[in-house]
Amino acid sequence: MIVIRTKRGKADKKLSINALGSVLGTVRPDLFYNPDFLNAESTLEVEKFRFDKKMMVENNWTLLSPGVELLIQHRDGKLSSEDLQQRLDILQKQDIRKEALDNLYQLGLNRQMQVNISGGSTGHTYYFSSGYDDNRSHIRGNGYSRLTLSLNDTYQPSKWLELHASVNYTKDGTSSNGLGISDIVPMESYSSQFPYPYLRLKDENGTALAVPRKYRSAYIESAPELGLLDWSFRPLDEIGINDISGGSNTIRIHTGANLKILQGLRLGFKYQYQTSVSERENYYSPDSYFVRDLVNTFTQSDMSRIIPLGGIREGSVGSSHWHQGRIQADYNREWGNHTLNGIAGAEIRQVNQQSTPGYRVYGYDKNTITGTTLFDYSKLYPARPRNSQRVPQAGSNFSDVTDRFLSYYSNVSYSYTKKYTLSASTRWDGSNLFGVKANQRGVPLWSLGSAWLVSEEEFFNAKWMDRLRFRLSYGYNGNVNQRESVYPIVSYMVDTYTQQHSGKLQNIGNPLLRWEKVSNLNAAVDFSIFRGRVSGSVEWYRKIASDLIGNNIVAGSTGIYKNGVVYNMTNRLNYASINTRGVDLDLKTINTQGKVGWQTDWIFNYTKNKVTDYMLESKPIITNFLGVNTNAVVGESLDQLYALPWQGLSSDDGSPLVVGKDGGLNKDYTGYLNSLTPDDLIRVGVSVAPYSGSMRNTLTYKAFQLSFNILMSAGHVFKKSSLNYQDLLNNAKGHQEFQERWQQAGDEMKSSVPSLPSSIIANRDLIYQSSQIHYQSASHIRLHDINIGYRLRDTKFNQRLGMESLSVMLNARDLGILWKKANINVDPSYAYSLYPPQRTYSFTLQLTF
Repeated sequence: MIVIRTKRGKADKKLSINALGSVLGTVRPDLFYNPDFLNAESTLEVEKFRFDKKMMVENNWTLLSPGVELLIQHRDGKLSSEDLQQRLDILQKQDIRKEALDNLYQLGLNRQMQVNISGGSTGHTYYFSSGYDDNRSHIRGNGYSRLTLSLNDTYQPSKWLELHASVNYTKDGTSSNGLGISDIVPMESYSSQFPYPYLRLKDENGTALAVPRKYRSAYIESAPELGLLDWSFRPLDEIGINDISGGSNTIRIHTGANLKILQGLRLGFKYQYQTSVSERENYYSPDSYFVRDLVNTFTQSDMSRIIPLGGIREGSVGSSHWHQGRIQADYNREWGNHTLNGIAGAEIRQVNQQSTPGYRVYGYDKNTITGTTLFDYSKLYPARPRNSQRVPQAGSNFSDVTDRFLSYYSNVSYSYTKKYTLSASTRWDGSNLFGVKANQRGVPLWSLGSAWLVSEEEFFNAKWMDRLRFRLSYGYNGNVNQRESVYPIVSYMVDTYTQQHSGKLQNIGNPLLRWEKVSNLNAAVDFSIFRGRVSGSVEWYRKIASDLIGNNIVAGSTGIYKNGVVYNMTNRLNYASINTRGVDLDLKTINTQGKVGWQTDWIFNYTKNKVTDYMLESKPIITNFLGVNTNAVVGESLDQLYALPWQGLSSDDGSPLVVGKDGGLNKDYTGYLNSLTPDDLIRVGVSVAPYSGSMRNTLTYKAFQLSFNILMSAGHVFKKSSLNYQDLLNNAKGHQEFQERWQQAGDEMKSSVPSLPSSIIANRDLIYQSSQIHYQSASHIRLHDINIGYRLRDTKFNQRLGMESLSVMLNARDLGILWKKANINVDPSYAYSLYPPQRTYSFTLQLTF
């Protein structure tokens, strides 16, 4: 990062220029992090098991893994046992993660340039800013760019009137022409985040290799002989061949005026308008897999092509328009020992968001800008390799949503001798989402506060304490759930195939729907001791959230029903209340002074919540309490996690054991689950840290400065990912636990991973995955960032160059965990991520003139 900055222009100040340039690097991701990756050797073992059990569909077209294809060739006598083992040995040594790191990922680089011009004369100031961002993603072929322009102007024709206006323009664009490792997984019946582990992306000569995508290799290889286009998917050939892009243009105009009516009284007017147009445009090359796949799919038996040769171009447009106005009176006056400050105003806002149907053009030629949309989209065409399909077309739906908001507010504070302060605020917020009648659309909100500066009292004689102040406040806030409305919500559309108008009820509406409200009680102490060597604040708070909005069962006569765990339409209503308590501590300590300075900034937070009201379904489903998103329970924390008790593995076949009705252990999983109630579950902990904090140390020596920030979270748990045989055998979603599974009698003494079953038993997997053994402490300490800086100020070197100061700084961020309580190699904050946050490094040079 390189920064050149001058003083910002003010009234009666000469023109000043500020130039900035920066570079930030992001390392490639750690693809070896996620435990869901099953290595090649174990994957081939699973594929051999599925092959022997005939657990896959075998025909001419259904996708089979390369390992299974080798087993079929051996079975059919096309491959000798020796050749089979030789090829399997080669596959076992390969790792797609390394291939992906070398070929799909790169060092990310974010570059930024900015120029600011400011100045002014008597009664007039101006400021102009321009900036450009050019970001190269860590995925090859992806990127982001942004251009920003801003002009601010303030004019004061008299001491009673000030006028100001600003215009901001932003143009940004994204390109998504690269592929990550999750983008090359097979498309059919495959749920893993990783492709087959033994794949290669290129050969020894650097030639791109094909990987499995939709169909069997033999079917794909026969395509050219049948007169079809090459049907192979080569990831490295796909990078950069298409132009998948999007962008937006945003203009924001702000105007305002401040009028001084009387001494201490000022009236302000503000209006802001913002309009934004976003556009998505995709061009798929004729050589891309996307186009070749569509063309081949719709090639008829007589070799006529429904989808013409050529590229495909598609796009869509959306827009938003904001209007926001505010009028506000400010009053500030001091007389004698009295100080009075207050504001009162009103704010109105309207946001309108629109989207129009997109388009898709087939046979598109970039040179002549021609293509066709003339298809019978309602007709079912014979499709390869089987069945029939309709030609895909762009959507035909419009969207137009308007949200209006109105608010009246006031705030006043009175202070006597600057030791005693009283404050009060009122607010009325209204939204068109609530209430059938006008008086039901708003909610009155208010707060009261007080402060006492004890250290200014005559009786206060603690010389070691510089400052002591007590604060107390109580009030209400409101919250809007913009996804809900008192009115029924219907989505209208034209059926793609029948061309008939139709509508779908998405929400029946709720005339009794109310604002979510939060009452806040705060008590705090601000202090400074030992001449400022130690200072900070301690604040206790209590928040009671009521009328929270969420899904709940309603009468069946409404037509709303539940299909498993999913409702057929939205039926949210005010149904819950939560009580939250906590303590926040901010502390600053100056540990040493002089040539070597050492300052520490501490932040500590404690929070705990409890559900006090919840309209629970009459008969809750026990599986809704298992996992990371659980049902709320009155009297428990909203973040409470539940698990099944673990009884170990059977010594005869390595299956999980459960407690039967007679108190003995058995394998009747369905009966066991049906007999459970929420009280039978184990409360394993909460998912959100009740304790959190940070510690930033800053060391200074002459012109050098070193700082580092350490973050802490404690008191919560996380559920680690685990092996699911149903996913493994049906969807090729593996897990490293497979290598630790029970395989023979006695393994139950050293392993908790069930054996590979001869057939899929869903409840067997559920018992294991929902057991208490998968929950671990999420307490950890991490190093968030390190900064090293050097600054020269008011030296002869600066003066020779006409500079006020020169600064150099190095920064490193997201540096990883220093300590964690969990005994597995997973970051508790990113337990389910494909990879943890990547480290970033930056260099900064700043010159101030």
